[in-house]
Amino acid sequence: MKNNMKNLSQLLLLTIFLIISSCDYVQNTDKQIVDNKTKKLKSKFEGYTVSHKWPLSIKIVYITDENGVELKQYPNLSSIQLDTLYYGEKVDVIEEKENWFGIRRRITRNIIEYNNVIETTRWEKVYIPKNKTGTLAQIKITNNNVKNIVSLNHNGHNEVYEKPFNIDKFIDIEVISEAVFRQKKDSIISFVDNSLVDVILKDSIIELQCNDTIVKYVSEPNKWEKPFTYNYIGEIKHLNKYILKLDGYEGYEYKFVDKEIGAITDTFSEFPQLSIDKKYLVIIYPNPYSQTGELTLYSISQGETVFVMQTNFKSWMPARENQELFWNKDGCLYLNVLPAMAFWNEYRELNDKYQYIKISIL
Repeated sequence: MKNNMKNLSQLLLLTIFLIISSCDYVQNTDKQIVDNKTKKLKSKFEGYTVSHKWPLSIKIVYITDENGVELKQYPNLSSIQLDTLYYGEKVDVIEEKENWFGIRRRITRNIIEYNNVIETTRWEKVYIPKNKTGTLAQIKITNNNVKNIVSLNHNGHNEVYEKPFNIDKFIDIEVISEAVFRQKKDSIISFVDNSLVDVILKDSIIELQCNDTIVKYVSEPNKWEKPFTYNYIGEIKHLNKYILKLDGYEGYEYKFVDKEIGAITDTFSEFPQLSIDKKYLVIIYPNPYSQTGELTLYSISQGETVFVMQTNFKSWMPARENQELFWNKDGCLYLNVLPAMAFWNEYRELNDKYQYIKISIL
């Protein structure tokens, strides 16, 4: 009987040891203690718990180290790493301590509760070195981050990347100077004909000559619920398509109207850019919801568009106002862009401190 009790005690101790040991391999796990009442293992919470509103923020800073910065539980380099912040991320400072900022962040930890490992998320005060931070004006698009993407939709698969992933196929992107951009703008190539041939504009009606029939698109700008307006942009003769812009209550979109069949065949979030070799369409959109630059690539097959891929860039967004976007005779697409985290300035107005990039299709 004594041997059985001894074996049982050893087994219990071994079980507790294994639980504790296994948790040591789980990052962000708090220390474990034994509850005096239940005699079961539970976590002793570490770190500093705060609310999402308190303490009040004393300043806003941005991560300016292109390699990112480690979130530390306490203000010293040997402290446990809780997470990583990446270049350009905005952080709420709630404490200033020598060479460290205490910031508010949601931290996910694996804890022990009555012998069970569970995942919990809470607001905490954590620490980052001051010298890894700076102002919004210091956030720039560079050739080290211009290709970083957070998602890629291709061949029916949508990949989402928690860490910035460098796109290495489909397209190439390079940051250029404004001087080079202005020089390239002297040789713009466009396939859009907006001479209004075969198009009749009458009141709120657009009449398009399609084959042997006339197709009408009627605007309803005064409609009480969800008003909309059609605007004629032009035609791309190589594709045998008209281009319409539909301005609606919640935004706008561009549409291809096939001149042969007289019907809408494609809808795009931004103006479709036909490449110099006439083999591709590129649509670039500043996605305000994910705060990314969204690029969609289509190939052209027998005059029809075929989806190739869609990706979202972490570090930049195309300009919304005063947008400059064009193809040059060198086969590259040029545009003015803004750092994604600096799309709006400190006053929540659209930024106008542009940078410039060129995109090549591989």
